[in-house]
Amino acid sequence: IITTQTVNFGDGFGQATIVSHGYEVSDVGVETERAAIGGTGPFLGAAGVARQTLLGFNATEGVNLQFEVELVGAGL
Repeated sequence: IITTQTVNFGDGFGQATIVSHGYEVSDVGVETERAAIGGTGPFLGAAGVARQTLLGFNATEGVNLQFEVELVGAGL
């Protein structure tokens, strides 16, 4: 599946976000690389790669993920 994700790091919505786009897999422990395509606040103008690994599922069947981002660009 291909998705776009917005991850919020600030105290308020939209103050410090990173947006990534790419594949997601449902295999536990498999790392996938996604394009980090921008953001807001300190991440404005940044781009790079986001690595996502599915760690498993929680009690409500939501996903537990590891998300690592490597960015270059303005504000960093």
